[in-house]
Amino acid sequence: MTSFPFAESITLLKRVRAGTNADGNDVFTSTPRVIPGCVVWPTTSASLVGQGLRIELRTGGQATAVASINVLLPPGTDVTNQDALIWRGKTYEVEGDPDFFSSPFTGSDPGVVVRLTKVEG
Repeated sequence: MTSFPFAESITLLKRVRAGTNADGNDVFTSTPRVIPGCVVWPTTSASLVGQGLRIELRTGGQATAVASINVLLPPGTDVTNQDALIWRGKTYEVEGDPDFFSSPFTGSDPGVVVRLTKVEG
């Protein structure tokens, strides 16, 4: 396993579907688990303002701040697109499916890459 000298601990909120509410929407329960050795970096895009932040207009013309980051979790971390992670006190939703990668040249497995999104406003 690769070691990163400036890695951080992140809390994984593992979500499981617990049923539906009165409107028929899924309801989830979550179990927190601290994951040490994580690496965090901002996403990159031409549409971003600053480090991983963009402003969007949502329903009703309301300005909404959307922040995105990438996280490298240790190899073998069980994370899905239903989960969330807490980094530096803020909760981010997993966006899309996690990426499980190992190098075809060295066999190195640096971990599980997830893109996270936080929407406010």
